[in-house]
Amino acid sequence: MKPKLLIRIAAGCMLFFAVGHSIGHSTRHDATDAKSLEVWKIVREHKFDVFGEMRSIDENYTGMSLNFIFTLLAFTIVLWVISNRAERDPAGSKWIILPIMLAAFGYAVTSYLYFFMVPAATSLIAGILLAIAFVKLKQPAY
Repeated sequence: MKPKLLIRIAAGCMLFFAVGHSIGHSTRHDATDAKSLEVWKIVREHKFDVFGEMRSIDENYTGMSLNFIFTLLAFTIVLWVISNRAERDPAGSKWIILPIMLAAFGYAVTSYLYFFMVPAATSLIAGILLAIAFVKLKQPAY
């Protein structure tokens, strides 16, 4: 498989993760049991000082979750753009995919440890595809 295709599949994985995370983000308050409803009420209503601003845990969580969605979407776009440049500039392309590859492996670990298997597997697949593309980009394209 050529690096261009590997990078595009990894971009698709990142987009899939972004969409899934967006769905999870928008439905996170859909609790039905009494304990969960009680916890959500507390995390929304209790405010504490965050560098001079009174914020709730839910506001912090919302901000971090939205930032993560934006990051995944940015990674998707960057990978797609780099996939078009991979054959013309393999040396430059590989160094752009490297930090995204490392982030994908990091997401795989944290998703496995703190969330569930779908984002862990999606991130792991993206990381592996980017690692293979990284190695292949070292080889001259014929």
